[in-house]
Amino acid sequence: MEHVDQHADRSAFTFMERLSHGKDDSYHDMSQYPNPLNDTGIGRFIAPNEYCACKSLEQLHHWFTEEDARTLAKTRIYPYKIVVRDCVVGDKQVLFTKKNVVRRIRIHYSTGKIIPKKALTGSK
Repeated sequence: MEHVDQHADRSAFTFMERLSHGKDDSYHDMSQYPNPLNDTGIGRFIAPNEYCACKSLEQLHHWFTEEDARTLAKTRIYPYKIVVRDCVVGDKQVLFTKKNVVRRIRIHYSTGKIIPKKALTGSK
């Protein structure tokens, strides 16, 4: 049975360029990566308006290597810590909708430290 975490902000970690689904989801090998259908607490496929995130930075490191992070960065896809509300929480992931994102913070992959906006824009 699905567990919906309501009325509390929850942190989650994900890679994203922006909150939009890609045209090609063929890179999702369900035998290698967590499948919401087989995730305790979710037990269903992801809905078209939902997005996935890891529950912790440690979990992000488990599923994505440093090399993965560098490869994704070349295509302008970066790691973020997001704060979401009314999300679905499984053992291996968090499902959320764009409208429930309270805050999105770009982080350094290895340390999880926040990257200041000044560093992103080059402004002083």
